Amino acid sequence: MNRLLTHVTVTRDDQVYEAFPDICLLQNGKILCVYRESDVHIATTTRIMLTESEDQGRNWTQPREIVERKSFIDHRAVWHDPRIKYLNDGRLVLNCALQIFPNEADSPLFPESRSGYQTFLWFSKDDGKTWTGPNLTEIEGLCADRIYPVRDDLWLLAIQRWSIRFPGNTMRVQVAHSFDCGITWPVSAMVAEQDGVEHDEPSIIPLNDGRLLCVMRENTHTARPSQYVISTNKGKSWSEPSSTPFHGDRPSGGMLNTGEILVTYRNVEPAIGEKKLNVGRNPGTWAWLGDMDGISGLDGKSYFLEIERDSSGFHGDYGYSAWIQFDNGEILCVYHHREDAPKSFIRGAWFDRANFLK
Repeated sequence: MNRLLTHVTVTRDDQVYEAFPDICLLQNGKILCVYRESDVHIATTTRIMLTESEDQGRNWTQPREIVERKSFIDHRAVWHDPRIKYLNDGRLVLNCALQIFPNEADSPLFPESRSGYQTFLWFSKDDGKTWTGPNLTEIEGLCADRIYPVRDDLWLLAIQRWSIRFPGNTMRVQVAHSFDCGITWPVSAMVAEQDGVEHDEPSIIPLNDGRLLCVMRENTHTARPSQYVISTNKGKSWSEPSSTPFHGDRPSGGMLNTGEILVTYRNVEPAIGEKKLNVGRNPGTWAWLGDMDGISGLDGKSYFLEIERDSSGFHGDYGYSAWIQFDNGEILCVYHHREDAPKSFIRGAWFDRANFLK
């Protein structure tokens, strides 16, 4: 048996729907967690919130608004999932997409593929106390990764869009490039686009050999698992997609201090007999640990960990995750969770690589 994990509730307010968290660790040891507060999953009203911890996630401050409310009724627009990054110069950058509904939309259930999208950035120089923005970018799309600075003069932002080449049943992932620290994003590269495949929710992982690995959700929710691609030239071009060992929504990947790859995700592996995901075989938040041979299906490291099971029956209401690692090797993962609550809320769990080993 794996060792038992310790869990914590980061924030819970049963009057609102709290979801899509992201997390970062500051140089002074403080942890910041951003998330979207809304009324329901397909939201009519939204705002971006922040909570902090100074004791490695054991206790959290009262959440506060950092991005003002947008609603379908008042603005014909809603925020989606925010991402946060601590930069080498000590600043924080927050990115978030705004879905803009056309005039013919009569409710937020209007198809996402027919909506407009804008990506905004905010910056903080004081560890998240105050923010400047919103700064509108040229980037269109949804479900973005956090910003990844390859160098001071090259930032990447991977994001999902609906395919124009294969309309109706295809999502594509592309990566935008900025050469002036996020002020402009003049070019982008195609990461993955295949007829009938819904590549979604990318996560870029810098490998120790200089290559970039990008893992992606596969949104058709069938027997096809999550996909990955590789770039050997800092994101200019990418390999053909290949299958990973896991079925994960919003995969959140990175390198551990051991040199291993960690990906946390919402487990959407179909149950036996499910040709299209309903509840799934092991609903909840999971993690995968391994190396490139393991992720490609060769004879490498490949371990799984159930972080927390969710019996709510609504796979959209749990499992969007993000994580950090402390100097002692311990990992803190945050995610939204529902179980028997009336609405989703933000949970956290601590584990380390020993939890994967039986």
